[in-house]
Order: sequence, then C-alpha cells, then structure tokens
Amino acid sequence: MSDPYAWVAPGAFGLSVLSLVFQGVGRLRGRARIRVALEGSNGVEGEFDGAQGRDVPRNWAELRVIVENPGSVPLSIYDVGLFHSVTDDDERSAVVVSLRNVENSWSWTPQEGSKQHEDKWSGPKLPAEIPALGVLEWKIKDPTTRGYGDDFSWQGYAERYRAGRSPRRALSKERSSRMEP
Repeated sequence: MSDPYAWVAPGAFGLSVLSLVFQGVGRLRGRARIRVALEGSNGVEGEFDGAQGRDVPRNWAELRVIVENPGSVPLSIYDVGLFHSVTDDDERSAVVVSLRNVENSWSWTPQEGSKQHEDKWSGPKLPAEIPALGVLEWKIKDPTTRGYGDDFSWQGYAERYRAGRSPRRALSKERSSRMEP
C-alpha cells in the first residue's frame, strides 16, 4: 500500500526551487545599474557684432545627459560627459567632453567656483549619488560643444563608481548633434 502523503516531499522541494528562482530574478532586477539618455535642444539667437554694428544670427545648442538608476540600491556616478566615436565599429573611441575633467581643471573657491562653469554646464557636482529608482540630469551648454562643429555626432555617457575597481561606463543609445537633437 502506498503512502497517501508521498507527494508532500517532492511538492515541498518544488516550492523551494520555485522560491529560489523568484529570489534570483528579484536580485537581478534590483541590482545596481544605470541607464543613460541624451536629449538636445537648439535654436538661433542674435549676437551683437561690433564690426558690423548689428546682431548676427548664431546657432546654439544644449545637450542634456540624463542618468537613471532603475535598481533598488543607490549608486554613485563618477563621471558624466559626451562621447564621440570616429566610426560605429571603432573600439578606440575618444571621450571628448568629460565633466569630471572640466570640473577639476578649475580652481574651486566658494565665491567663484559655482559661476566658473555655469556657462559651460550645470548639474550636480561629481561624484553624485543617485537614489534607488532616481534620476539625475546634467546640461552641457553651447560653449562646451561649439568648437567641435554642428555635425559632430555625440553620445551621452556616465561612469558608475565601484569601490576597489575601475569605473564602469554606460553609453546612451541615442546619438545627437548640435543641430539635430
């Protein structure tokens, strides 16, 4: 005669395996990671030219690097900037505008420090912490990108700080130029 409760042990084992699978999926969904987006706006404004004695139209652009933390733990952003690749297949692409390098190149004084970069970029001071499910935004203003030309193809990037290891870079999927945001 068979035991009427013989199904309990395999059923309990199945439930424990199912519970472990759900916990693993939950940990994968909640791990620290970042998403980067790049948005742009542009326009034309008049700039006074003393030689001509009138306003001359000038293109302007503002690119926004938006960093999102979809994980369930806060994380630190080490660097943010604009990235340009020579070709899409080129592995050795160069970072053109790094806000960490720009920020460190100026002397920081309480009276002048915040105003020195206002015309080039705005956003939280680096390194910045993004809370769980949070978003931070940096605006890279016109004087920073004007020297590279209007058709330069940009990608936004952010580097996540990892203690004891090198920072991990994430790139935006979007590309933008100064005149085609």
